[in-house]
Amino acid sequence: MHKLLSLVLLAACTPSVDEFRSVLPDERLMIDTAARGQGMRGAGEPSENAVMAFDTAEGINQILGDVLGTIDQVTSFPPSWQRRERKALWGPWIDGDLEGRLWVHQDLDGSYDWAFEFRNAGEEAWAAPIAGEIAAGSDETASSGGMVIDVGLLDSFGEGVGARGVMALDYTIDAAGATGFVAMEGFAEELGNADADAIIEYTTTEGDGGSIDFVAVADVSEPQNGTEETVAMSSRWQGDGAGRTDAVITGGDVGVLTFFETDCWDPSLSTVYFENSYELRREGDEAACVFAAPDTRAD
Repeated sequence: MHKLLSLVLLAACTPSVDEFRSVLPDERLMIDTAARGQGMRGAGEPSENAVMAFDTAEGINQILGDVLGTIDQVTSFPPSWQRRERKALWGPWIDGDLEGRLWVHQDLDGSYDWAFEFRNAGEEAWAAPIAGEIAAGSDETASSGGMVIDVGLLDSFGEGVGARGVMALDYTIDAAGATGFVAMEGFAEELGNADADAIIEYTTTEGDGGSIDFVAVADVSEPQNGTEETVAMSSRWQGDGAGRTDAVITGGDVGVLTFFETDCWDPSLSTVYFENSYELRREGDEAACVFAAPDTRAD
């Protein structure tokens, strides 16, 4: 009787496999850049800062999209369900000479750990280029967690273009949208690209715009000369595409000086106000900016 009661209590406390699926991060983490496509249909040359903001957002989307798309595809199939171990395992599956698997494990405190693991055919050891954790209390409506992507290791199992570095993401998802905090170290998209370190924070609400703030240490001179500058940019945009960027650059070729730039653009992504302290330029009407200056602008 005691053993039967223990089994009943275990079954009552252990989540179903659907709960394991639902807590995994999903496409809501993607930054909404639909306004870019709408604005690019407007007349004239788009704002360089608007293009840079959306390029940065879409660069993050490209990495996250591959991970989240694979999660969605893999978990659409039934897992190997180890109820007593509170663990769901999808795979192993075979893709040419590569084997892959995804597992999700619930800890006793209600939090979750998960990872994508791969190995080449004939190898015994698995490697995990993508691993994450999810906070207790998360569900399909609201969740928080983080993941670490070893870009170089992942590239070695994929296209092999020489991508490298590490990307770490902390996130929250709720009814209002999503926020993400990204740290990149020694990151490069392909062989021949210079390594860069960056810290990026973003918010997104589907159909209602978003924001992306980043600090990067990289050689931004044109042409590049091997000297790294520190660049901080804060960009925000509305659902119709209108937005604003405030940028600060120092170090490297700039030395101990600090220069500022502000660029406001309309729904066509055309600049309506521009100010640059390095070139002593001020054009347009600041009243046309859809956002007021950020609180940290002057500092």
